[in-house]
Formats: sequence, C-alpha cells, structure tokens
Amino acid sequence: MPPLRHRIKSNPETVQDLAIASDEKYWEGIELLVAGRRGAGIYLLGYSVEMMLKNACFLNEGARPSDLVGPRLGPIRSWAKSKLPS
Repeated sequence: MPPLRHRIKSNPETVQDLAIASDEKYWEGIELLVAGRRGAGIYLLGYSVEMMLKNACFLNEGARPSDLVGPRLGPIRSWAKSKLPS
C-alpha cells in the first residue's frame, strides 16, 4: 500500500466528501458516548462540528459539492501566517 501522503494527493477531498466525513464522525462520536467513552466521544463530536462549519462556510461562499477542499483552505493559511505568528 502506498504511503498516506501519496494516497491523499492522488484522491483530493471534495466539499461533499467533507460533509460525508463529518456525518460519519458525528455518529462515531455518539457510539463512543453511548459506550461510556466520554472523552473520545466528545473529541469526535467536536471534530465533526469543525468539519460541518467548514462545509457550511464553503457552501455559503458558493462552493459546489464537487469542488476541492484544499484550494479553499489556502487563503486561511496565508491569513493565519500573517496574523497569528507562531
């Protein structure tokens, strides 16, 4: 199996993929909560919300489900580098 980096680059994520992933992580988080794994469940629910918010922002900006996510993240990276020094 090729390295993860190669697999990610050869199959870039779309806006629709982000919506599907957020839904999957939401339900995985619920399953963990029900199983008594509160910390892990809450973590996944938070991750799911983060993806939902990004997806909502992309759609609000006019993204289509088939649009790539990567190029839409570039502008925030540039902004963060200039405004949020490490």
